[in-house]
Amino acid sequence: MHKEELLVKSTEVDELKKLRISSFFRMFQDVSVAAVEEIGKGNSFNESKGLIWVVTRADVKIYRMPDYLEPITFYTYPSPTLRFIYPRHFLVVDKNNQPIIRMVTTWALLDDKTRKIATLKEGEFNLEFESHDGELPLPKKIDIPLGELKKEVTISYTDCDLNRHLNNTRYIDYIMDLHDSDFYLTHEITNFRIDYMLEVKEKQNLKLYETFSNNISSVTGIVDEKVVFQAVINFKDVKKDEK
Repeated sequence: MHKEELLVKSTEVDELKKLRISSFFRMFQDVSVAAVEEIGKGNSFNESKGLIWVVTRADVKIYRMPDYLEPITFYTYPSPTLRFIYPRHFLVVDKNNQPIIRMVTTWALLDDKTRKIATLKEGEFNLEFESHDGELPLPKKIDIPLGELKKEVTISYTDCDLNRHLNNTRYIDYIMDLHDSDFYLTHEITNFRIDYMLEVKEKQNLKLYETFSNNISSVTGIVDEKVVFQAVINFKDVKKDEK
């Protein structure tokens, strides 16, 4: 199990001094990279094989978001591979070792040239699997109806990462910007699920559609009439003085 101790920084919080969900996604991405680098399956290994890691699904259960300057500890470990899918679990605890966030993700290895799922020889990519009490079940496919067009963005240079596509954390920023700060003063996220379905590249136009009902936001992203991601976000009502 890989472990990292982090401190919530000023650039990672909102006006309520709570960790943003997009900042959490950046943390989990960095922790994931560190975990595979630690066992020699990171960037150098991938480059030698012509491979890239991509996250395909994520499911986050939030008990509470950590505060500005709060120390938190990430734990992460892989569970058994499902054909070409590599599940990875996360647990975030506070200074009292109390769980505050749980997460489960699925990953795939793509051929860097064809951008298709890579076929590896048996035993070529082995991980030491683990299982622990309280871990979330593997995320299932999201299937939601198309909502109302809420936003259009053109993907720019700063949106993209070393894999030459829209970074998974930027999807979260775009989703969260569908609502304003007044909304987030009275709503907290309890669960965030997202399916990454197709790559989005620089200069492409991304359209975001949303339906919002019973404190559930259902968001679909479309590029060139193809669905590139779907997300479901569950909120709970809170009073301003409760924050």
